[in-house]
Amino acid sequence: MTRHSSFQFRPLALRALVPFVVLLGLGLACGGREQMLVVLHTNDMHAWFAPRKGVLDDTTQVDLGGAPVLAALVRRYREENPGATLYLDGGDFFQGTPISTLSEGLACVEVMNLLAPDAVSLGNHEFDYGMVAQRRALDHAVFPVLQANVRMIGRPHPYAQSDLVVRRGNLQVAILGLNTDELFSVTDPRLLNGVRVDSSHAVARKWLKRVQSADVKICLSHGGFRADSLLALAVEGIDYIVGAHSHTVLHKPVQVGKTWIVQAGDQGRWLGVDTLYVKPGRGIRRAGGGLVPITAKAAPAAEDVAALVKAQEEQVNSRLGGVVATLATPFMRTRRGESAVGNWLCAAIRLETGAEIALWNNGGIRRDLSAGPLKERDFWELSPFGNEVVVAPVKGSRLRALLSQEAGRGGAHMHFDGLRVAAGPDGLPGVMLVGGKPMEESRSYRVAMTDYVWGLVKEEGDSLTVPVGSGVVDRDMLMARARKEKTIRAVVDGRWGPGEARGR
Repeated sequence: MTRHSSFQFRPLALRALVPFVVLLGLGLACGGREQMLVVLHTNDMHAWFAPRKGVLDDTTQVDLGGAPVLAALVRRYREENPGATLYLDGGDFFQGTPISTLSEGLACVEVMNLLAPDAVSLGNHEFDYGMVAQRRALDHAVFPVLQANVRMIGRPHPYAQSDLVVRRGNLQVAILGLNTDELFSVTDPRLLNGVRVDSSHAVARKWLKRVQSADVKICLSHGGFRADSLLALAVEGIDYIVGAHSHTVLHKPVQVGKTWIVQAGDQGRWLGVDTLYVKPGRGIRRAGGGLVPITAKAAPAAEDVAALVKAQEEQVNSRLGGVVATLATPFMRTRRGESAVGNWLCAAIRLETGAEIALWNNGGIRRDLSAGPLKERDFWELSPFGNEVVVAPVKGSRLRALLSQEAGRGGAHMHFDGLRVAAGPDGLPGVMLVGGKPMEESRSYRVAMTDYVWGLVKEEGDSLTVPVGSGVVDRDMLMARARKEKTIRAVVDGRWGPGEARGR
C-alpha cells in the first residue's frame, strides 16, 4: 500500500504554452493521394525526467538527456513537419523517482505540460497515490488525458475523456486511450475505490464503429506488448497501437495482422519516431521509423524544461540528500534468476523482521545502483512504491508451487532469502532447504515481504489470514538495515541452482 510523505511539494509556474489541439468532428478526408504522418511516442517514463547516467539495450552506457532533451527533440520534429506531427504517450509517467511520490504526481504533470503531448493514456501507476491525489494532479494537466475502459461504478461514462479526433493536414486521426485489463491485479485494490475496468476489446470495438470514417485509428494502450498483439488480432480495424506497460524496446514498428505496434522501452531512454504513409479512407499503407536514444548529445536541452527539472531536483536533494551507507559492489538487476540486489533486499527485510524467509518481486526493483555512497533518494528510486513490510505464514507447499510457477515462466522472478533451491534438469524446484534443513511441505513458515507481494503469494484459502504489519514501508526498512551494515556487500551465491541445495 502506498504511504504518503508529509513533504510539501511547491508547484512551479509553467514556462511554456502548450500548442492548442483543435478537435474536429468526423468526416471524409480530402484528397486521395498518400499522405505522411509523423508519430512521436514515449511510454513508462516513471518520472525519470532529470539528465543522468544510463544504459541502453542493457549494455551501452550513455549520458541521458532527460526531459529537457526530449522536449527539444519533440519541438524539432514538430517544426520540421508542421501540421503533420503527433506526439503521444502511453502512460505511467507517475512513480519511479522521489519527485513523483513527494508531489503525488503533480510534478510529473508539470513536466508533461511542457512536453505538450497531443494525447496521453493513463497507466496503472497513475493510480498509485489514490483517486483523490490523481484527480488533484491531473486537474493541472493542459494536455488531453484519455481513458476509455476505466469507469467509476454507477456512472455511464468514463471518468476521463475516452478518445479524441485531431486533424493533421487533410487526415482525421482518431485516438483511443486504454489501460490494462489487469488494473486490479497490478494496483492495490484499496486505491481503486469506486472503479471498474471494462474489457479493452469490447471498448475498442464500440469505438471503431463510432470513428469508422477516420483516416487513421490509433490506440494508446497500456496493456503490454502481448496484450496489444492479442488486441490487434481480435479487434479488426485498429491501424496503429502505441504500447506501454511491458517496457518493451521495439526498435522498429512491428506489424501484427494489419495493425502496427510500437513501444519505446521505459524511463525516458528513447523517443519513438515513426513515419506513417496514409491513403485517406484506406488507412496506413506503409510504416517506418524506430527509436531515437534520448542522449545528452541528441539535441540542445530545452531551457524552460531544464529550469523546471533542475528546480524539482533541488527540492528532492534538499529532502533526501543524506548519505545512508556505502555500496561495495554495484547493484545490477537481472531479467531472470538471482541478483545481488535481490538477495540483499530480501536479506534486509528478513533480518529486520526476524522472519525465516523473505520474498521480493523482481518488478519491485526499479533501478541499478553504482558502487559508492548511497543517499536516501537512491533507496526511494530503488523501491519507490512505499509498500508496508509484513510477515505472514506461508506453507512450504505454497512456496514450492510459487517457485514452480516462476520456473515455468522461464526463470526466477521472485527473489528470496533464508531459502535454497536445487533446480532439477527440467528447471523446476527439487530439494528446498530453509535454514539449512529440508523444507516441510505441510509446515507454515514466517515469510517477510511487502503487502503487495503478499497479494501475489496468498491463495484463496488465505483470505482469513491476516499478516502481521511492521508499520514500516519498504524503503525505510532498507535504509535502517543499510545504516546498521554501513558497507553493503551483497553477493550472488547460487541459492537457486542445479544440483543439491546447500546449507548456509
